Amino acid sequence: KLREMLSQKIQLENTTFEIKKLQFVITTKHQYSLNSLLSEQRPTHPILN
Repeated sequence: KLREMLSQKIQLENTTFEIKKLQFVITTKHQYSLNSLLSEQRPTHPILN
């Protein structure tokens, strides 16, 4: 849905490239956020302690 909305809103010559680039940015931000969350948590499993 996001891709559809963006392709309709953004009028570019190379829309596919821009969508892929945006997906990469979103993925990167998500991974960064996930890593931040995980790095703030302490391991609770007995093997890890």
